Amino acid sequence: MRPILHQLTGSKKQVFTTCTSIKIQTGEQAEQDFSLGGLKISIQNCNALSLRCSEEIYCAKMAALTCTGSDIVFLCDIRLSDPSCIVKVKNSLISNPANGYNFYFNSTKNSRGVGILISCKLDIEILNEFRDIEENILGMKVRINGKTVLLVSIYGPNGTDGVFYDNLNQLLGENNGESIILGGDWNCVQDQNKPEENIDIINMLSVPNQPNGKRLRKLCTDFNLIDPFRELYPDKKEFTYFPFGNMRNNRSRLDFFCISSDIMNWVYNVDISPNMSTKYFDHRKVTLLFRSGFDTKAKQSKIKNLHLKDRLLEFSVLTATYEVYYYAFDTNSRNIRGIQVNRQLGEIKNRCRILINEALQLRMKIYDTNCLEHLLYEGKLTELVMLINDGPSLEELESLPKNCSSTVFFEALTNRIRETTVSIQKRITTADKRYKNSLDSKLKVLKSNYNINFEKIKTLETELQKIIDIEFEQLRLENKKFECLQNEKANQHFLNMAKIRKKEVGLESIKKTGR
Repeated sequence: MRPILHQLTGSKKQVFTTCTSIKIQTGEQAEQDFSLGGLKISIQNCNALSLRCSEEIYCAKMAALTCTGSDIVFLCDIRLSDPSCIVKVKNSLISNPANGYNFYFNSTKNSRGVGILISCKLDIEILNEFRDIEENILGMKVRINGKTVLLVSIYGPNGTDGVFYDNLNQLLGENNGESIILGGDWNCVQDQNKPEENIDIINMLSVPNQPNGKRLRKLCTDFNLIDPFRELYPDKKEFTYFPFGNMRNNRSRLDFFCISSDIMNWVYNVDISPNMSTKYFDHRKVTLLFRSGFDTKAKQSKIKNLHLKDRLLEFSVLTATYEVYYYAFDTNSRNIRGIQVNRQLGEIKNRCRILINEALQLRMKIYDTNCLEHLLYEGKLTELVMLINDGPSLEELESLPKNCSSTVFFEALTNRIRETTVSIQKRITTADKRYKNSLDSKLKVLKSNYNINFEKIKTLETELQKIIDIEFEQLRLENKKFECLQNEKANQHFLNMAKIRKKEVGLESIKKTGR
């Protein structure tokens, strides 16, 4: 593996250890420590910033980059081969009247190249910079308003040799548990389903660069990274790459963020621009926006009385539990059995996360209990059962040495379970709505000839009624007033007592004899 070059901005070299623990904070610490409130970060593929283009094109691109209002902009495909070009670009960015930016880059050739723009208005301290030889990665460990974050601008390769992902693994592995924000043009997509079912592409005969897509998904699993756009919009079809000209109709979502799961709660929105920032770009801008301030109610989504008995939710909660135990393990421990259990736990939680994502994707496509997707879905659940049954017991997990106090561990555990539950509940609800709509559509078609299709109609209506009953029960549980009213009503036992006319016990039974 080729080494990542470290260019240190400070006078002292900071040593980073392999990331084997999560940053576990209490709610009070999070309120004090989280300082990304209102931060706006964008991604833009520049299609070259060199001086070989005309002055008109150069000025249009500069205007497009500086008028976004973003605090930080991840740039890729900048191609800064000319030293004089670097000086001009820096001057153009920092002296821009709309919003001045400091420009950091990893580009010396007439191909590839990445950069990061940081607003001059942003309170930020740069701790370290990381550059790879291929000029596809620029990492910056920074402190923003007191919070340390690893920012990484990337440009995914078109080839499949794996060097890019080896370098990313090394970079993220050397991170000491700080939050990560990765972004850029990955030149692959997250969804690895076949083209006709793939939510990230359209009008394409094959999925772009599938080997790298699989490497990306493994990277996200290994480092607990989330695609915030897909987390917020699991069913939304939006694309970022639009080839130049009107002849080609293929579209794909190649540009996206991957962020640490611990900061997902603070994400307000991820927006894909409805148009190009300038006609000289062929990629649309993607913007990640964090919530302003620390609003506890806004940040901490509540668990609802939805799908609480769903097996997929149960497995997701178990996986979240495994993750917290795994990252809270004390790596300095010499307990051989503990090390073995933790290693096994890491393998199980990674496989569980993959199976859960695959099961959710299959559940989105289920339109009939007899369809292939339903059978495959049940197969994934069976595999999850076997995987968990072969895993360590709760007693073994409790015996693992931890790198934090019991109080901090418990709060991290509850926070992670809450985050997972809320996310999975949303995705299951979306899948169930799709299934319900498919039943409605089928019934409308069948009812056009009620007599012939009576048995099929009866079966589907029974299935639909089950769904309605479940929805009503969930609604009843959510409505506390209705629940209280129900509690005030006389139950069947009370009514049965009221029907008894025989007087069995009276006041005289407690009188003393002779009085």
